[in-house]
Amino acid sequence: MGMERVLRSQYSTVVFTSGSRKLRFNDTLLWLNGPTQKGSSSWTITRYDSEAMLDPLLRPSANVRGDDIATIVLDPGHGGSDSGAIGHRRVYEKKAVLDVAKRTRDILKAQGLSVRLTRESDYFIPLAKRTSLARQWGADLFISIHFNAAANSSVSGIETYVCSSPGFASTMGGRADPRTYKGNQFDKKNTLLGYYLHRGMLKQVKAIDRGIKHARFEVLRSAPCPAALLECGFITNKSEAARVISRQHRATLAKGIANGIMSYIAKTDS
Repeated sequence: MGMERVLRSQYSTVVFTSGSRKLRFNDTLLWLNGPTQKGSSSWTITRYDSEAMLDPLLRPSANVRGDDIATIVLDPGHGGSDSGAIGHRRVYEKKAVLDVAKRTRDILKAQGLSVRLTRESDYFIPLAKRTSLARQWGADLFISIHFNAAANSSVSGIETYVCSSPGFASTMGGRADPRTYKGNQFDKKNTLLGYYLHRGMLKQVKAIDRGIKHARFEVLRSAPCPAALLECGFITNKSEAARVISRQHRATLAKGIANGIMSYIAKTDS
């Protein structure tokens, strides 16, 4: 464990760890693109992390003020021949995420927002079609909803993904990719959207905080607007699968997702 450096203001607490990509912002875990470096007299993070992660977290309104969020596209993962993960007690990811997406849509529509789902029932949609629908519908936010799986059934918790930044490896590893994708034009807003969605879920659901991570999933790198992909728990974990079977739990997750979206939208008006 590296040394920690804590910075506090009236509004925020930021905790850096030397030699680590972990960053805690107001008790929420985020993963930087590169590790924090401790020098003899100063601590540094990469310029990209400073500009695309720390700045929007510290100055959210300055980064989204005036944006008109009129249409939200929710993307229930998998479907049809693609079942997604199959967990304990035969929990099918494709069915659970569709239910959560529909519940989230109902909450947001009650707030007067226009919400579209990339699929309304159990059928397959190619990944490229999901973001092309969002583009066709003029999406202002795109949120892909999933449940997680792991070979180790003890693994649990919630994690949120935004598009990896140019020149860095994804959080889960692989090579650094120098290319800039369509989704990278929204990197600051992706950070904020991921942050509010992640906090929204964790405020509603007691779960391990696995953090806001970076990945080059096709729906993130091709998104026509700020985007995030949610992994709402591990259905390969017995206790999390048992919760996902519960309608009440899926409703609570939907409330957390909707609250996260509303928190983001609130910053556009402030």
